[in-house]
Amino acid sequence: EKSVIPARLVPGEPGFELLRTATTPWVIKHSGAYWFDLVGGDGLSGGSDQQWEVRAVPDRPPTISLDRPDVSAFVTPDAVVPLRALVKDDLAIRTIAFRFQRSDSSSQEAETVELYRGPDQVRAAKAGGLSATDERGETRAVDYTWELSQLKQLASGATIAYRLAASDY
Repeated sequence: EKSVIPARLVPGEPGFELLRTATTPWVIKHSGAYWFDLVGGDGLSGGSDQQWEVRAVPDRPPTISLDRPDVSAFVTPDAVVPLRALVKDDLAIRTIAFRFQRSDSSSQEAETVELYRGPDQVRAAKAGGLSATDERGETRAVDYTWELSQLKQLASGATIAYRLAASDY
């Protein structure tokens, strides 16, 4: 399967760069040998004699380990509840959010507190790519102090179901 990807020569250098204006992004779906067939405006082609072995690595979803609070904690409506978690992703973490739902609320939607937002784009990997011995991914410790007194009219005896959610790129 051949893809046409727009590129341009880099002025003053013996190389080219792929343009971000492509309507379909270049996605490596399978491991294997890859190369570029370069075709100039005059139809002259070349470049396929140099190939690169590329290993496609699946992007797994982030994992979350919640350390605090315990699964079932009994607290007063004005308590300060410390949250502590560890979020890991094999590439990079995009967002971490704390979501909760109150039993004393008529709303069926969970309330969300954003705890972390990464950059719009992930920094490119260093030249040469990743090897089996490279350290990959991102680990982020999350500490959040949840002041229950900030919740409007939290009734005594109400239950709050909560969870942390994380997304990657």
